[in-house]
Amino acid sequence: MAYLSGFAFDIFISYAHVDNLPVLAPKGWVAQFQQQLEVLLWKRIGRVGSVKIWWDPVLDGNQLFDKTIQEKIEASALFVALTSAGYMAAWRPLLSNERGARLFCGSSSNPEKTSLNSGSHTSETTVRNSIV
Repeated sequence: MAYLSGFAFDIFISYAHVDNLPVLAPKGWVAQFQQQLEVLLWKRIGRVGSVKIWWDPVLDGNQLFDKTIQEKIEASALFVALTSAGYMAAWRPLLSNERGARLFCGSSSNPEKTSLNSGSHTSETTVRNSIV
């Protein structure tokens, strides 16, 4: 259960897997970012395991936006996109069709769980007031 009520996850991290390839460390920078963000939020709240972050370290390019990913996004209070050249290259084909654009822009059946791009600032405000 997430820290923020009504959500399964507090944060969904979206990134290009090419950006998480390790260079000089055993883990890529996205994995390190996820772990450090989670621990810092736990410390801020004062309880280990209080914040739930979802990211998929094993998703391949062919599964860019399958049903599981869509469900995880809709179950998350905040969508964080770690944009890069690799990220934009992966999203460009998806955004060129109506379904992909609708999913990315947050057109959801539940208006309380839409992305920040859709005009609903409920998630952003809740996170800002509750965690930060």
